[in-house]
Amino acid sequence: MKRAEKARTPYSDDALIAILSDAPTRANAVKHAARFQRTPDAIEMIYKWAMTPKGIIKKRGRADHAFMLQIRRIAKERMGWLS
Repeated sequence: MKRAEKARTPYSDDALIAILSDAPTRANAVKHAARFQRTPDAIEMIYKWAMTPKGIIKKRGRADHAFMLQIRRIAKERMGWLS
């Protein structure tokens, strides 16, 4: 699989808001992957982590991971998702 141009670079809050504003479907993952120069799998991971309960995130040792904290903050504060 070809590596995306922006692999390993941080997402902006605006990009995460755009991604999380759409339903977590494969079609939307492909759409956002093209828009943000990422892979569809990377976009699907954002959907996955945004919906994963805090307890599971903690069990997997990702509770303090900066990217995880950013996704959870956007989902809760900016999107109004229940945490």
